[in-house]
Amino acid sequence: MDALRKAASILFAASLLAGPCSAAVDDGVPALKSPITAEAMGLGGVLPMQEGIDAMFSNPSGLAPIGNNALTLTHAALHADTRIDALGGAFPLPQGRGTLGVSLIALTQDPITARDASGQAAGSVTAYEAVVGLYYAKS
Repeated sequence: MDALRKAASILFAASLLAGPCSAAVDDGVPALKSPITAEAMGLGGVLPMQEGIDAMFSNPSGLAPIGNNALTLTHAALHADTRIDALGGAFPLPQGRGTLGVSLIALTQDPITARDASGQAAGSVTAYEAVVGLYYAKS
């Protein structure tokens, strides 16, 4: 038990010495900040507490009351030839042990013409993000 206490003390001291790390963290993954569902897009990304399959994208605790397997699929064309696609599934576990959810979110964009220093076309650049989510909720 003394070894465990010593290890905990060392980790605590190291965390105090590490200082703030927020300067090294950016604003996050744009695909996670984009509204996914039609309701979220219609409300400008501001959502009330949701329940059901679409809750996995904003508040995964809302998956808890799902009683049957559920699937959601979303495709939306955004600005500047950007698209967001999402696939999610929620699966209640037997004997009331909660609900397991899984999702895939992809934020993609049409190719952009790359330019060299003189402004001449030099091929194209593609940009995309993909995020996989795993969720668990229980009442």
